[in-house]
Amino acid sequence: MTIDHAYECGEGWRPMVTKLDEKLRTLSPRYEIQQIKEKFGTLRFYAKYVAEDGASPLTREIFYDLIVAAEANSSTVCEECGRSAYLRKDLGWFKTLCAECYVKRKPRKTTASGAMDVAPWEDR
Repeated sequence: MTIDHAYECGEGWRPMVTKLDEKLRTLSPRYEIQQIKEKFGTLRFYAKYVAEDGASPLTREIFYDLIVAAEANSSTVCEECGRSAYLRKDLGWFKTLCAECYVKRKPRKTTASGAMDVAPWEDR
């Protein structure tokens, strides 16, 4: 399966996933992507290592370590736009978002007068 067929995340993570795919292909050119998704606000990259003839036993370990590192790094990259971000837990679900994308997603509260509470950088 290709990245495009397995990819179920926001576009902000696509460059990170593409870079990961390139690194994994150097270790296992015939590796199989099973699923790429977001779970609990961070990346999940499911793949099957396919050993090449003469491959070092450490190659498999490095392969999976690269995936673990990318999944951990995803908690610092906005899933929507790719900017610096952190894991948000107050949206009713977990999501890694930058400040701007967070404000777009965060439910708005109304004030006593009925006006919407908006961030200072948003259009009113």
